[in-house]
Amino acid sequence: MKVIIIRGLPGTGKTIVSKILEKIFVNSKVICMDKFKIQAMKKEGCFEESEEIAYKKTLEKLNSFYKQNKKEIIIEGLIIDGGFYNKLRDFINKTKSKASWFRLLRPLEKLLEIDVGRKRKMKNSKEDFDRLKEGIENCKIEDEHLIKNDNLALTIRKILEKINQKT
Repeated sequence: MKVIIIRGLPGTGKTIVSKILEKIFVNSKVICMDKFKIQAMKKEGCFEESEEIAYKKTLEKLNSFYKQNKKEIIIEGLIIDGGFYNKLRDFINKTKSKASWFRLLRPLEKLLEIDVGRKRKMKNSKEDFDRLKEGIENCKIEDEHLIKNDNLALTIRKILEKINQKT
C-alpha cells in the first residue's frame, strides 16, 4: 500500500491536489483532516481539542482503508503535530507501506487572497498564517518533498514522479 501525505497551509491546494490524485489512482481514498477538524470545532469549540480529534479520526480511517485493501491512501491536512507524525510513521512501518510526503507551498499574498474568497465565516489573518507556518516548519518530516503549487498540472506531475521513484 502507498500512503501519500499532502500537507501545507490553508489555501495551498491540498484538497484539489488530493482529489485529482484520487481520480488518478483507481483503488484509492482521500482522508481530509480538515473535515474532521471542522466537525469537531462545531461540537467542541476548541481548536486544540478539535485538532486532537481530527488526528484520532484520521488514524481510524487510515486503519479502516488499510483493512479494505486500498492501494493508495491520500491524507491531506495541515499536520503540525510531531506526535501525530510519529503515529503515522509507526502505522507506515507496521504495515510495511510506502510513504510519500509532500508539502505544498504558495506565497503569503496568494494564501491571503484565496482565504478571502472562501465561503467560511472565520478568515485567517497574516498573523494566523505566520503562526501556522511556524508550526508546520517546526514539525520536521523526514524525506518530505517541497513543491511550489503555482501550476496545478505541474504540481501533479511532480508528485507522480516522486511517487513513481519510490516504487
